[in-house]
Amino acid sequence: MAIPVAGVSVPKRAVGTLEYLARLSAEKVSRLVAALEDIPNPPSDDAVANSIDEALDAAGESIDGEDVLREAFSLTALIGSHGYPVGEMAAALSQSSDLDIDVAERGSLTAVLTQVLASPAIRSLGKAHDLAQEHERLVHTSRVVTDIRPIFEEATSAPLGAIVTHKLRLGYWKNGRIEEIEVTLPDSQLERLRVALDRAKEKGRSVQALLSDWEVPIFTTDDEDAS
Repeated sequence: MAIPVAGVSVPKRAVGTLEYLARLSAEKVSRLVAALEDIPNPPSDDAVANSIDEALDAAGESIDGEDVLREAFSLTALIGSHGYPVGEMAAALSQSSDLDIDVAERGSLTAVLTQVLASPAIRSLGKAHDLAQEHERLVHTSRVVTDIRPIFEEATSAPLGAIVTHKLRLGYWKNGRIEEIEVTLPDSQLERLRVALDRAKEKGRSVQALLSDWEVPIFTTDDEDAS
């Protein structure tokens, strides 16, 4: 059963961004909406964030385009998963007691959120991010540590030699938390891994070329933060 829109609360990390949007001048709101409409398809994270920065003249501000984009993606995912109408979601968030804004600013926030969330660039890129994160584990970091282990015949004797292995350490998102797994690879397996990765990249390029022939736009997303 869907949660009523009125019951949606504002996450702490979103409070500053929403209060900033609520206090935008009418001129900046118009520039923001126009900038989002002018973004070519398929949009990218950088293109959208930079357009928002330019529209809001955000240089030196505590809130920037990436902040706005992050919250827009979160709201897009929430709207899509629950089937909420954009206008109702915007109105419910604007009336939240979590926000320290006056009545006029609540009305302004409803209007700007409705327009931003209805933007084709935000909607399509938000859906791409949501789909990209639909995995049980999403890689966060990767590191290879080379390990040297000496071989001794006797504890007090000089080493007979050494072996060299490599530890592949992967950090990944699972259920909103970062977890790690570590596996050890000899040189032969490290080379096989490199070959497999190179082959995956080649297959990716082949698929992208095919999609390009079919005139299907290809979205790129940076899902470093999957929390």
